[in-house]
Amino acid sequence: MKAKILEHSKIPSTLQDNQYLPIPEASLSQFESKHHIELPHEYRQFLLHVNNGGIGPAKGIIPLDLGHFYENLDLPWTNPSQYNQLFRYDGNSENEEEFDDRVDALLDDEDSVECKIYDAKDHGTITLVDNGCGSTTILVVSGDRKGEIWLDLTVNEDGLVFLAKNFLEWHLSWLQAQVEKISEKNQAISERISIREPSIPHFSNTKSLHAFLGIFKGGANKEPVFDMLERLLQANNLPKDVILAIVDYLVENPEFKNYSLALKFIDIALQDFQHWEPSALKPLLCTKGKAHVGIQEYVQAKSCFDNALTLEMPHFPKGTLKDEHLRLLALSLLCLERHDEAESLLLRPRETMDIENAVFLLMDLYEKFKDFERTLLWGELLLGSTLLDENGKYEYNVSPIYLYLTYASIRMGNTVDAEKYLEQLSQIEQNPQNIPYGQIALILFEEGFYKKSLQFLDMYASLPISRNVSYWVDNLRGCCYADMGNHKKGIAHFIKSFNGNGWIVPYCNLIRPYIHLNKLDKAQQVFDDILKFDPYYSWNYYQFSLYHIKEENPKKALDLLQKALGLGLDIKVIKEDKELASIIDQL
Repeated sequence: MKAKILEHSKIPSTLQDNQYLPIPEASLSQFESKHHIELPHEYRQFLLHVNNGGIGPAKGIIPLDLGHFYENLDLPWTNPSQYNQLFRYDGNSENEEEFDDRVDALLDDEDSVECKIYDAKDHGTITLVDNGCGSTTILVVSGDRKGEIWLDLTVNEDGLVFLAKNFLEWHLSWLQAQVEKISEKNQAISERISIREPSIPHFSNTKSLHAFLGIFKGGANKEPVFDMLERLLQANNLPKDVILAIVDYLVENPEFKNYSLALKFIDIALQDFQHWEPSALKPLLCTKGKAHVGIQEYVQAKSCFDNALTLEMPHFPKGTLKDEHLRLLALSLLCLERHDEAESLLLRPRETMDIENAVFLLMDLYEKFKDFERTLLWGELLLGSTLLDENGKYEYNVSPIYLYLTYASIRMGNTVDAEKYLEQLSQIEQNPQNIPYGQIALILFEEGFYKKSLQFLDMYASLPISRNVSYWVDNLRGCCYADMGNHKKGIAHFIKSFNGNGWIVPYCNLIRPYIHLNKLDKAQQVFDDILKFDPYYSWNYYQFSLYHIKEENPKKALDLLQKALGLGLDIKVIKEDKELASIIDQL
């Protein structure tokens, strides 16, 4: 599947890192003995010889956690037919109130047959996939249905749905469907790229445009799309709906985002603006303003939004804009150093204060625009007197403001202010589980504050919420110690993280500490293990490149780094790596 993806795309990070190496026979047998079960044959072979979960439907197959005790695995699973007959809601035979009353009556007697059927729904199964919204895909490990795969929709009273007779049938079916889908797309892209079209393309309607762009959705190379659109600029009498659809792709779709090209199409549309209704012109001007913001042309962006404010539109009369565009106008004012106007736009007068939109702007500044300096500026403005009531207390939930001020302070290298903001946040949030100590620790690590990152990891690890991600905590601890030069401690935490469920990331992270401790044979062994498991894992080539630098073989190191880049590694990772500075100019 990865080979097919790489023909015209890059392997997403979700497929790169969401992988778990096979479980050793001894460890799996110990798990079975502890739970008094024998896992279904197909699933057991998968864990032993393929991987411990990872790539699969939805967010992937959940790895088996060897350190976790799964309740009631040895008890037989329910009879799904009886369960559905008793507890699946059927709107044709009863309404919701009648259903609730009937189920309550059935479960009133804890010793009844019906109650035992209901309780057994949670016996003898392992959750394979979290499908979202409470729906899960489960594997039956005990009872008459052992080995079968079912869809659990009981959270919505939609019962249990049979999917496959065994794990192999279920997983191969999904895998084959993915390969066929990717192969069809690859063929369509190849055929399209092979066509040389020096002439101006023709799209008579949006359907033909969507069909063309759909071919390249998910592909890495968008140049054929942009080349075609550049030639399309020369077309005469391009339909208005086609122009608007193109603009929407270029501004709103992350895959096809190209603000400069979008502005060219918007200008073509606006040449005929006298035939546009104000209700249609207003959103087009706002889209143009958004495109200008995207390329940091804030004067032009402000002009577009100012013009849009003068136009009438259903639900958005003169003097108003949609929330997103209002935030972009405020952002433009901040970037033009017109702070008072930005504050007036969202925070004054008090009667019309749009605090929710103002907080969203704070989040946009940090997350979308990575403008940490203005995140701090806007956050402080938000904490000003406008948010205080007559008693000097905050009228609104200011937790997210303090949180993003904490994040931005760390990014700006000011941990003193970060701790000050976090102290304020902890006074507001009485429940420490509402404070994202793990995310704070990650940001501290990314900015090189390793000791402080470890402190916050300890805080996070002390909370019940961290128990399901202890492997992530140990991996980050290992990264902190390794980057501090304490390679032995780094190795200890990487091994602890890996032993929990076989996650590929900490195992690969062992390579560099082993190299630094001159345990080159162990570094080679890890590299070879991962290469055999997944030859498309870019992080493996990147980590092992240091081996060849230590061996004074820069050519081999460069070959590995080129391989990593070809598999999707961000070149910024390499450029920021001081240990690779000696060869970076040759890359």
